[in-house]
Amino acid sequence: MKRKHFIIISLVFIVLSLILFGYYYVQKSTKYRQIAGVQYYNSEDISNLAVLSKVWGYLKYYHPSVVEGNYNWDDELVKMLPKILKSTNKDERNKILSEWVTSLGEFKQDTLPAIRPDSVKMYPDLDWINDRKELGKLSTQLVKIKTAKRPYDQSHFVEFQKGIGNAVFLNEEAYPEMSYPNTSYRLLALFRYWNIIQYYYPYKYLIRENWHNILTEFIPLFINAKNELEYKLTLLKLIARIHDSHAFLFDRVIEKYKGDYIVPFYVSFLNGKPVITDTLIDIPKTNYPLKIGDIILKVNGKPVDKIISEQLPFISGSNLTAQLNKFSYELMRTNAKSINVTFMRGNDVFSKDLTCYPMNSPSFRFLAHKNKALYRLISKEKNIGYLYLGSSIGGTVPDFSNTKGLIIDLRCYPNGKKIKGYLNMHQLYKKPVRFAKFTSTDFLRPGLFKYSEEDYTDVFKNISSDYFSKTSFYKGKVIILVNEITQSHAEFMTMMYSCSPSATIIGSTTAGADGDVSLISLPGNMQTMITGLGVYYPDGREIQCVGIMPDIVVKPTIKGIRDGKDEVMEKAIELIKKKEIMSSMTIGK
Repeated sequence: MKRKHFIIISLVFIVLSLILFGYYYVQKSTKYRQIAGVQYYNSEDISNLAVLSKVWGYLKYYHPSVVEGNYNWDDELVKMLPKILKSTNKDERNKILSEWVTSLGEFKQDTLPAIRPDSVKMYPDLDWINDRKELGKLSTQLVKIKTAKRPYDQSHFVEFQKGIGNAVFLNEEAYPEMSYPNTSYRLLALFRYWNIIQYYYPYKYLIRENWHNILTEFIPLFINAKNELEYKLTLLKLIARIHDSHAFLFDRVIEKYKGDYIVPFYVSFLNGKPVITDTLIDIPKTNYPLKIGDIILKVNGKPVDKIISEQLPFISGSNLTAQLNKFSYELMRTNAKSINVTFMRGNDVFSKDLTCYPMNSPSFRFLAHKNKALYRLISKEKNIGYLYLGSSIGGTVPDFSNTKGLIIDLRCYPNGKKIKGYLNMHQLYKKPVRFAKFTSTDFLRPGLFKYSEEDYTDVFKNISSDYFSKTSFYKGKVIILVNEITQSHAEFMTMMYSCSPSATIIGSTTAGADGDVSLISLPGNMQTMITGLGVYYPDGREIQCVGIMPDIVVKPTIKGIRDGKDEVMEKAIELIKKKEIMSSMTIGK
């Protein structure tokens, strides 16, 4: 009997042990995923990975041997990942990294040129290398690399656009064969992007959160991305955190996820309400249920506010207005050929199944360009000129000297490929004008952004010295129209034209993304981009994120949209016809 009881007790013990082990295993396996040869990871591993990312990126742009391209630096990271994850404590991690740094070889020290404090917009974010408590002996090695003698005019990974100064990223493999990269290469994508922002994004100081904390936050998200779509959505979410309207993710999987079909109308947010204001595709002249001026309430039964809260974390915009402008193209996008939309017209609410049109339709257009004439005369007297710089028709900017006023419409993106003369409208100025200054970094101190040596952009730098004595200057009023579509080069031109003594900007705040862009390749055969050049008013005021503030704020109304009015244009005509115009506060006057 005793033997029988013993066997029963033993079996019960074994069964209970198996149950407990199974429960433990399930709990652990749902919380952690395999990574780079290590079965499980924990919070300490995430911290170690963050340190690895920072050291890897710092060496990439600061250590002479790496800068010169003597190593396959992606491969070095992939080989280092399992070593770091197998370390059992901080000291062991630092020892592995220290030996790695030592293996890169000796280097000479350099005396870096002095910096004028008033020339600096942003210092490199390198305080972390001084943390001896966290890094131990490794800290001393990293600090020494800061003043290493490295090439002052070249790098294996970066060059600078000639005559401009924004970074061009070189030798960054996109790994097109990896549609869904394994864990190591997903972390490579995160680490590459994080360090490019760390050292080459001129507006890093405007990121609303601690960039180091974002790295720690996203490491588990990249590890846990369970398929191609989830990986790419995680990238999209990361990119959105820099709040840059120039930042997109070019990828077919993402575009397919958003939808290949669309309700062919553009939505503007007027007084917080999503209102149909324009068409995106030429549709047959039939009785399509939606009309200009309708307010969208729901899409497929989901309230617009809920859709916005779900999608905004994936949309990179310099400010909320810029995000909503991008969102306008996503709201009624789908992979179905019809979609249910609930909308309001007047006091009536309708719910209709709407026909969707292919996004690849030849007539699909973003509203940065329109099929409008470049120039025309308006008003009964034909004495007011109107110049639309987003014209897809194009042409040459005509002589406008006999007009009473000139309206320059920059609610678009200037079409430089089809328009001639719009960059050299020097008739608007009575003397050389400085209207902007730039910041960029260099090879010696990546992450240090200084104002350019010339400090200002001079729109007359290529004009002969006797130009001013021989030119008849424009004596009429100049009105510049802007809104949330006014972005990048359009904002730059607004700055330039607003320097005319008679210029006034009217409309609404611009997108807040000014400066030439830099492309970034990422594993999975993807590309994104950032604003690569800092652009400021001569007194240092921001444009990025803030946008250009109009001298006179005029926004379309829902009633005006329904009545087919352009209320911003009407205000411009009214101002030109008045004998006096309010004095402008724009810099450069």
